[in-house]
Amino acid sequence: MSLYFSSQVFVVLALISSVLTVLFGAAATSQKNREDEKLRKTHQAELLAKSDQVAELNTQIIALQGEGMRELQHQTSLLTGGSSFPIMSFTQKPDHLPMTFFMELWVRGRYPLRDFSYRATISHGDNSRGCEIRGEAQTLRPSTPISVREVPIEVSQAHETTVRMRYFANNGVWHQTTVFRMNGDSEVEMKTTLHPDHDATMLLVNTDFGEPLPTILLSDREATKYRNEN
Repeated sequence: MSLYFSSQVFVVLALISSVLTVLFGAAATSQKNREDEKLRKTHQAELLAKSDQVAELNTQIIALQGEGMRELQHQTSLLTGGSSFPIMSFTQKPDHLPMTFFMELWVRGRYPLRDFSYRATISHGDNSRGCEIRGEAQTLRPSTPISVREVPIEVSQAHETTVRMRYFANNGVWHQTTVFRMNGDSEVEMKTTLHPDHDATMLLVNTDFGEPLPTILLSDREATKYRNEN
């Protein structure tokens, strides 16, 4: 009887031990799973943070590249002239006979024009050959208007007078045509067109009689000296 009881106790203890082993194993597994999940979430949060940092760095790199490209374009345009172009304006000299106009040369745009020269032909009435004026400058800068010269231009109600100009610079060649006429009030009116040499339809300036030339921004006060040739 005693031997039987002892064997039963042993069985019960073995069963309890097995149950405890299972319980402790399950508890350990559950604890490990919780730790693994916590570690996974921590790693995920770190990865998300690093992804945000990488995205921010990429944005900064793109912005810096954009600024670098703009600065490179700006520095290049300082040498090439960019999209700047020249334009000649005419201002009538008051109370002067014969009728005389001040020729003033502008640069429209932000950048200087280099190796600049021009040729102007003034057709007076039936004189088809006209009068030719030439000039040049090493550098033409955005500035206040540069006085080129005074020139007599015959204008009457009987006919229109046309001045044709061709400009040359390191960034292009342009054609300007300015037509003079006298209206019914004996006032001189002008209309001007200007286009690049390669495309006559690309009008950079297109004003009708009585309209002023487009506003020209003044970004440089350094005057430019010219050498004019008749």
